[in-house]
Amino acid sequence: PFYKNYLARFFNALRIYFFPFLNFRKLDVWFFDRFVLKNLKRMEDFDLAHLGEYLPKSIKYLKKKGIKIFLDIPIGHHNYPQYLQEQGFKMDNEVGETPVYLNEAINLADVIVAPSEFVKKTLEMAGFVDKKTTIVPFGADLADNFKEDDIIKRLEKEPIKFIFSGAVNYRKGINFLLEAW
Repeated sequence: PFYKNYLARFFNALRIYFFPFLNFRKLDVWFFDRFVLKNLKRMEDFDLAHLGEYLPKSIKYLKKKGIKIFLDIPIGHHNYPQYLQEQGFKMDNEVGETPVYLNEAINLADVIVAPSEFVKKTLEMAGFVDKKTTIVPFGADLADNFKEDDIIKRLEKEPIKFIFSGAVNYRKGINFLLEAW
């Protein structure tokens, strides 16, 4: 039903406008995991599940049915910001402990789908060294499209316009991007 889509938005609004110090993510994942599990129990005839969220209850259910799990992890592991903070880098917020559901879902998955070597390395730093990880880039072919000579030639003809799409925070390296610009 359409109203279930608003639950996560409601929690996010509570966090932004009223309780910026609270993190509703754990509760959001808890609700979503149960929603997905309820729907999975109605489905039949599939051998593989590709999930884009850390849902340990749903993954456990699928594993019991013998279904292979591909877990899409679009960003570095939660331990990486902790590592950066320990190295003296400034972070937007104090970095908390890694949520249990996150590591549980990674442990249960058969294959991790990561967008980059960086994400794979952060998973290895978090202890997931033996986990099968497949790298599927987001879609930018940096090696072919951003050669230094090509950029210099283009700059001679016209100014280059840049766009940044993402959360404006230290984890995304916005401070380095702004310094470079």
